[in-house]
Amino acid sequence: MVAKITAAAMVMIVAGVLLAATSADVPQCLHDARESIDQRVRRQAAVRYLRQVNTAQTRLRQERKTFVPLAEAAGSDSTPFGFVPRLTFDRWSYTVILKDVLDPCGFSLFSDQDNVIYEAHPVALVRDIASEKCG
Repeated sequence: MVAKITAAAMVMIVAGVLLAATSADVPQCLHDARESIDQRVRRQAAVRYLRQVNTAQTRLRQERKTFVPLAEAAGSDSTPFGFVPRLTFDRWSYTVILKDVLDPCGFSLFSDQDNVIYEAHPVALVRDIASEKCG
C-alpha cells in the first residue's frame, strides 16, 4: 500500500513538472482573455491612434486627392508605447498596421481606407497555442 501511494505521488509530481514546463514554453499573450488592465489601456490607446490616422487620412485625401505618409497623418509622439506603426499608401488606398512588439504572441491592429479597425494574431502561433491547450 505504501509503495502504491509513493508511486502515485511520484506520478503526480512528474505530471506537475511536465505541465509546468509545457506552460512555461507557451508564451503569455498580452491581449487575450487574461489581458491585464494595463495591457487593455495600451490596446485601447492603439485603437485611438488608428482612429486618429483614419480621420486624418480621410480629411487629407479630400484636400490633396491622395493619401499621405504616417508622419503627416499622425504625429510620431502619439504612437502608443510598445507599438510600432507601418503605413503603405498610394493615391487610392492605404493600410496602417500597429504591431505590439512587447507581446510575445505578435498581437497587431490594422486598418485601411475603409476606416474599419481589425485585431490580428499570427496564424501559426494561434494554431500552435490552440493545439497545445486543446490537444
